[in-house]
Amino acid sequence: MTNQTVLRLPTAALQPITLICTTSAISFADNFLRPRRRRQTGRVQTSQAMIKTTRQAAHICWECRLRIAGGRRKWAHDSRRNDPLAQRASRRELYTSQRHLQTASAAASAPPFRDPALPIDPSLSAKDRLAKWQELFGVPNPDELSAFENHPAHNASDIANTNAAVVPLPSQKTDQLAYDDHHHHYQAEDDLLNLSDGARLDDVMTISLFLKPGDVVELGRAGPSTEPTTAVFVRQLGSTSQYLTLAGRWTVGWLSAVSFVIPGVIDPALLRPIEPYLPTTEDTEALNFSGALQIPRELSTPVTDVLQALKDESEKIYRENATMLDSAYATLADQSRVRIMTITQVAKVLLGRNDPLWSPSPAKLLAVRKSIVRDRYRFVSDVRSARSTNVFSIRPKDDVEAMDVVHGWIREHSEHAALNATSPSHSTLPSGAQHVTNFVEKAHRLILQSRQWRDPLLGHVGPIKSQLPASPGNIYWGEEFTITDQRIISFMHAWAVTSQFRMQGPFHTAATKILELTGLYKELPHKSHTTKGEKNIENGFLFMQEIGVISPHENRTLSDEQLMLPTIRLTRNLELLNTKAELTRRNPDFKDSMAALRHDWQDMNIYCIDNVDAREIDDGISISPVNGVDSQRWVHIHVANPTAFFEKTHVLSALAAHMTETVYTVEGVFPMLPSWVSQNYFSIAPNRPVLTISARIDMTSGEVLERKIRPGVARNVVSMTYSELAIYLGEPGRIRGDRSITQLVVGEVFPGQPTPSRRTISSAQQKELQQLYEVAIARGKRRHARGAFSFTLKWSPEVRTFQPSTGNPQSWSPPSLERARFIRNDPAIEVDAFKVPERLTDEITSAYLVEELMILASAVAGDWCAERSIPVMYKGTIATPGKADKMPLQQFRDDVLSPLILEDRYVTREVAIQYLGSIPSSITHYAPIKHEVLALEASLKVTSPLRRFADMINHWQIEAALRRESQTGQKFNNKDTTTGGQRAILPFSQRQIQESIITLSPRERLIKTTANVSIQFWVILAIARSHYYGQGNFPKTFNVSIIHINRAQNAWLGIATDYGIGVDVMTTTADMFEPGDEWECRIVIINVYKRSIHVEPIRLVRKSGQEKLGDA
Repeated sequence: MTNQTVLRLPTAALQPITLICTTSAISFADNFLRPRRRRQTGRVQTSQAMIKTTRQAAHICWECRLRIAGGRRKWAHDSRRNDPLAQRASRRELYTSQRHLQTASAAASAPPFRDPALPIDPSLSAKDRLAKWQELFGVPNPDELSAFENHPAHNASDIANTNAAVVPLPSQKTDQLAYDDHHHHYQAEDDLLNLSDGARLDDVMTISLFLKPGDVVELGRAGPSTEPTTAVFVRQLGSTSQYLTLAGRWTVGWLSAVSFVIPGVIDPALLRPIEPYLPTTEDTEALNFSGALQIPRELSTPVTDVLQALKDESEKIYRENATMLDSAYATLADQSRVRIMTITQVAKVLLGRNDPLWSPSPAKLLAVRKSIVRDRYRFVSDVRSARSTNVFSIRPKDDVEAMDVVHGWIREHSEHAALNATSPSHSTLPSGAQHVTNFVEKAHRLILQSRQWRDPLLGHVGPIKSQLPASPGNIYWGEEFTITDQRIISFMHAWAVTSQFRMQGPFHTAATKILELTGLYKELPHKSHTTKGEKNIENGFLFMQEIGVISPHENRTLSDEQLMLPTIRLTRNLELLNTKAELTRRNPDFKDSMAALRHDWQDMNIYCIDNVDAREIDDGISISPVNGVDSQRWVHIHVANPTAFFEKTHVLSALAAHMTETVYTVEGVFPMLPSWVSQNYFSIAPNRPVLTISARIDMTSGEVLERKIRPGVARNVVSMTYSELAIYLGEPGRIRGDRSITQLVVGEVFPGQPTPSRRTISSAQQKELQQLYEVAIARGKRRHARGAFSFTLKWSPEVRTFQPSTGNPQSWSPPSLERARFIRNDPAIEVDAFKVPERLTDEITSAYLVEELMILASAVAGDWCAERSIPVMYKGTIATPGKADKMPLQQFRDDVLSPLILEDRYVTREVAIQYLGSIPSSITHYAPIKHEVLALEASLKVTSPLRRFADMINHWQIEAALRRESQTGQKFNNKDTTTGGQRAILPFSQRQIQESIITLSPRERLIKTTANVSIQFWVILAIARSHYYGQGNFPKTFNVSIIHINRAQNAWLGIATDYGIGVDVMTTTADMFEPGDEWECRIVIINVYKRSIHVEPIRLVRKSGQEKLGDA
């Protein structure tokens, strides 16, 4: 109520009373107004001080009280908005407050005092006094305007102020894997200035990967009891987006906070007048302090009226169709299989009334979305990509009913316990409660048993510490699980392992209740930087390990539902596709659609260079002379050609589309295509089909003088590893590009497979390899001259695991649902960590020969398709809008990189990281877009059709154009009807390519992240075993290079320079760090579940840009 008293001060001033003001009160008012604390965390302390002083200083006149309240407009409005009691303050309470003030003033005996800063005529009425006060003190002050460089108040002495506050975004926190979405793609019209003529500006906007001014969005995640904020996107400023909400207030946030988009609802012309009133900084503290500066109502009303009309219409549609919308799950869900539908498809089923031509309006989409997003368990969407895909996975009814049953059991148990506490006569357990009791008792026994052998750590068990009972093999089998046990285990697995219960409060509470009933998870074994909800889920994962369901080295990354791997139950569709693919294996129906066009490469040496354990060989390289011209060569990149043998509707195509890419993890490889398809038919080998991309190259300048694409047959295939290539080229010590390696070994590592004897190649073959190397160097130099730089900035370690009994790699183990399974030993882990160099060069070595020629293939294929206007999946870059604090890429190259390279032949680690910050965002588009990083006008991934579905799509498009050119004898042009364009010659239309990009791009990012996170998990597991149990050689202290701040955890992000591992540097004094500083640090805590290492600084080793300091 004290907060309300402060907020009511202006209201109290409306009474024509005379108050006494003391000097001490005026001093308080001045001190309170002028310093203007900027830190948001200081608001509560400031308000408390104000309340305390207000109580003590009863002799304060109404003008001073008004001055105090007005001077802290932002605090007052924030407090009122955040305090539900203040919002519900009644008129009676205001009158009561006035009586208290009057009583206090009547008791005052000090003489009247008037502040000369308030020269208001006392004869004026209260209304006139308020107007005069607004004239004097209601304008923005310089501190508030510091975050608004374009605000009209900079050039005007008087401006209307709306007394509104910053609107905080709903929680942007997602699952650990969803993280990582600070690195999103952003959009503004200015981004598109660098696009080639082949991509119209409006077309790029329609990809739905970006936002355009005027797009209506929902901010935050809807839940059973929460509604998202409706707003319109106005513009992008650096890494933050700026919006105007339905309430008429501006707000800012990351693009990841957007959960739904309806494009083009608001005319961008309506938004331009409000842009001067938006912040021009991303500084959080400055924005918190300047929230009182809002947009004048006369400017925001035209926009909010449209938003309100849209919302009103959607609510009307919902009311008229409530029966259908409220029963959406019953209508849409299958009994036993997952259904995948877009929001538009859902709307057609629910509201389309079987009209094939029906199309949903924006209001209908909002109404339908409202009906399904309230239940995040039944309607599953990936929060990392929902904005662009609008795809929902609808859980089978069987799964939902099973979870509801277990939830009912746990509720029965809780209700019975509550009744029994008040009335002991309720001694008979209901059947559901009995199932829970039986399971908890068994789990309690299993956990105590597990802790005899393994310690509980943060969300993970430790390594084996004592011998398990004797049993054959590597597994000790514990108690059996009953059918009811298995149902409860499935419930807990869905909560703690596959994270299915996000924003499902009742389910989350029920799962937590199981942990509480065991009585064994009250305290974590170590301090951690986690919230209570995170701690519960971490304990839930630990619980699943301790009862013997999941393995003690379970990598939860593989249980991400959106991966749709065989590691989770959601992928019934994958099982069906695999069944159909098995029928194809027994009776292959492959027919070569390019047979008539294939060129026989005869005895040409085709060099396939890959790792020794590579399973799929999908590219090879060769070189041939140009008749009569010694300074030129034909370079050929031969690519596996499976798409010539089955169409896009084939079961193998569906299987590849489902997987999207081959997923590489430490535990194993999950191939996009079945291994029998790749290895038996299409992996490059003698007499196998290839699609050959050829370029006639000037050996001196690296210029492409002519390009060809044609299908062929490989005959003479020469296989070798990268190490063999380095030896053949006379660079045996540069296999990994001169990167220094630190090795971390945990456990007993088995000797590797014997290295195959190096095959002997002829002098002619060695000469061809040397010429290919010369081409790669010439191409690299040409790209560098055009702005590309090839720094080795990928520091991801290489990890190998070994089973103790066999020495085989550690593979993934499915959950043990029928019986408790305890593993009697732990895999050995061998980590080759690449040191983060202090100096980096862009020198091309033999390690990059293949990479450079793959880039050449991408460029040739991109230019070839662009010349024919073929819609394919081009790769390009777009500048991030509004990056005022980041130097544009071209300027960074010209002013920083190029001078350093010319003078020193290297750049420092800090400069290289700054370069990364200037790199524009990468996008995929159906028309060519310049790739600034690679310095290519058009780029197209075509070299891995056995591992990437996007490459398969590009191959299908190219092959169709080749067949058409063969038929007509003319160069194909998709825009020219005389050569077959616009007549469905291509298997994918422009619209279909767009839709494929929207679907595939998020999955490609997810799969790439999965591979990196899988490595990170095993490295951190190895470090934890070394640090806590002394099983490895990880040092007690190590050097960390500071990268940037992680405001979410009040930590600085850094890289352990000898290991290339990211760490969180904890400190209470953030000002002690600068990006690029190098500190000696030691570990504070390792959280294996969250894959994080927290360290504390010990000693400054080197300031950014300086040499290392002495030890003294």
